[in-house]
Amino acid sequence: MPAGPAFTIFSLFTLLVSVVAVHPTGRASLARRHAHVAEARNNGEKFYLEDNYEGNNFFDMFNFYSDADPTHGLVDYVPREEAASRNLTFINEFGQAVMRIDKDSHLEQGEFRKS
Repeated sequence: MPAGPAFTIFSLFTLLVSVVAVHPTGRASLARRHAHVAEARNNGEKFYLEDNYEGNNFFDMFNFYSDADPTHGLVDYVPREEAASRNLTFINEFGQAVMRIDKDSHLEQGEFRKS
């Protein structure tokens, strides 16, 4: 893979998607789940799949953020329906969830990129 900012941004995006996909309800729930996993390891308990996000149901439990960018970047986060209609989110022919930004629109100065 190429080095540099593109790889770094892709890595951060992949990490964010992975964390959200593990448990989209927030950090507190995720922290409780990690604590339970650590306790289970110590007690010799078996692990089980609690949530499964894949293929056609990947976006069903995904929380789409559509408010203003809290980092004040030049991005316009869109709701689920708009993301799907703009082909920003979809399930490809291999059953993989795809999320991307609008890379094709020409933007005037001050316009925000759909994401």
